Amino acid sequence: MIANTRLDAHLAASPPRLRYTSLLGDVLEMTHWPLGEQTGDEHKINGRVVDYRAFPLMGNPWVHQEAGAPRLTLRDEEETV
Repeated sequence: MIANTRLDAHLAASPPRLRYTSLLGDVLEMTHWPLGEQTGDEHKINGRVVDYRAFPLMGNPWVHQEAGAPRLTLRDEEETV
């Protein structure tokens, strides 16, 4: 497994960045910018920027809330609130 994955860590660089290649060849890239200096492309998977707004803030069979949405939905076997 170690021979077929790769981790490139540049933690002393400015900005610090990390690149991981999985067994299947997928590439995860992360760059750290100080608060207020983010560019929006700090996190990438296979070269594509991760759009965190496309994911729910919370999402499972019992709780759901879209990011930035005012509505939180709670469910159990008998009731939805």
